[in-house]
Amino acid sequence: MAEMQTYSHGRARRIAGRAMALVFALAGLALGLVALGAGLLNIAPIRHALLQFALDAVNSGETKIEIGDIGGTWPARLRLEGLTVADAQGTWLRLDEAELDWRPLALWQGQFHATRLDVTGLDVAWLPGGGEESAADGGFSFPALPFEIVFDSFEATGVSIGQPVIGEAVAFEASGAVAMTRGGSALTLHARRTDATPGRIDADISFVNGPERGRLKIDAEDGGEGKPGITAALTGRRAFAHVTLAAEGQTLAGLMTGRATLDAGEALKIDAKTHGGVAENTNLNFAVETTGTLVAETLDFATVPGEAAPRRARIEGKISARKAGSYHIERLNATAGALALTGSGMVEALAQTRWALDAEGTLTGLGRVAGLEDATLPDAAGWQIKGDTDSGFTQVSIGEAVLKTEAGTARFSGEMTNDEEGFAIAGEGQAEIADLAPLGEIAGQRMAGSGRLAVSGLRYDETGGEAGFTLETSAIETGDESLDALLADGVRGKADIAFGADGGFSASGIALDAAQGFTASGQFSLGANGALDGEARIEADEISGIAAGAASG
Repeated sequence: MAEMQTYSHGRARRIAGRAMALVFALAGLALGLVALGAGLLNIAPIRHALLQFALDAVNSGETKIEIGDIGGTWPARLRLEGLTVADAQGTWLRLDEAELDWRPLALWQGQFHATRLDVTGLDVAWLPGGGEESAADGGFSFPALPFEIVFDSFEATGVSIGQPVIGEAVAFEASGAVAMTRGGSALTLHARRTDATPGRIDADISFVNGPERGRLKIDAEDGGEGKPGITAALTGRRAFAHVTLAAEGQTLAGLMTGRATLDAGEALKIDAKTHGGVAENTNLNFAVETTGTLVAETLDFATVPGEAAPRRARIEGKISARKAGSYHIERLNATAGALALTGSGMVEALAQTRWALDAEGTLTGLGRVAGLEDATLPDAAGWQIKGDTDSGFTQVSIGEAVLKTEAGTARFSGEMTNDEEGFAIAGEGQAEIADLAPLGEIAGQRMAGSGRLAVSGLRYDETGGEAGFTLETSAIETGDESLDALLADGVRGKADIAFGADGGFSASGIALDAAQGFTASGQFSLGANGALDGEARIEADEISGIAAGAASG
């Protein structure tokens, strides 16, 4: 029995020894092949032949790639020279030279590790298909890579980007480092424009997993006095000739704090602050304040008569998570001139990067904005909105928006967009007017009664707008006997209104009916130059109401 066990153990050792010998032999063969391949690639004729074979395989469609030479000390140092990429429209990318030092053995650890990358003379004239937009914008996110990427340092000199790429031709140089690993990510970037326009960006961003902690610091400047930069080119506004941006923040175990400021001089200043929790139980406080002439242009609707448009707006609040994809907006406060809005609501994630919105609150300052703060127009109103929007609020579907005052309730439903093509809104609306007194104040005539106003086919964008209006009221009391007789059966009317971007205005299909056989119809237009043109027809059984008692018949 003992002899049998000794024999079995000896046989096992011999098999294991042979297996290990086989493994070492295969490893040696593999390393030998790698060494042989590296040696062959260091021979220029062989390297050029393999390069030409690869290019012939790639250049089978409209895209054509040419490479002057691939050299270096293979495999640890690679050098690429004379790269051009072209399509049917011509050559859109040129690269004079790029040199890479890397650690091939790091691939065994699932990591591409470069110790140095130098790029010289990179010119990107345009991007193929750059005018086409993706059918579905899923937002930005870092790609999930099957391996780690580390660049200990990189440097790019003589880089130029063509005007079709970002709206302005740019020449710059950059240096830094980048890492995307399982333990976290980091980016250090220093870039400077080298053409006649000032511009720079210094960024230091890092995030470490377990325990989670991160840091962000960005300092950027774009353009200068008399030399507008990229921001001015992208927005089409000379007011953004010189823009600075500073941002700093940090996170630790799900808690974060940060601040960002943008300064475009008199045109626009933005100061944004946030702090709170962003982990499983989001509890984030935020505040954003804007000032400048562009704010005044945007807030023209909030101007109090006799005063300048407000140059300052502020919004603050708190966002807290209720469940996955559901957030509660609390203590929302927004001010713009005389207007002040407060409220709260819920935001829930929908499919295809859209969010459902359900919110309500109060709005004050309407009386001052209407110039009637001492009149009967209620200064406070309640508001509600239900709908859905994309993450950037560029495409908003309004299921129902409601504004309630003591004088009545207004409702609207439709679509609103605010994208590269500009602002646009379309939809239907109606107002149940419980008290006509505020409208009488606006018209300069005492009125008591109720009514209903409907708006159909509303469209407004940068080219102008149009809408159809219908009005129906109860009997209206004015305190004038003859006028009260005319309005004893109420008023029914309709009109189609159109207005252009130049300030022109027109009304067609005007029709009004009242008591005493009163009817009015017509159309008119008011040009941007103040020229009035139109026609009207009025009929009545008794004209005393129309003439305010000055005549009868």
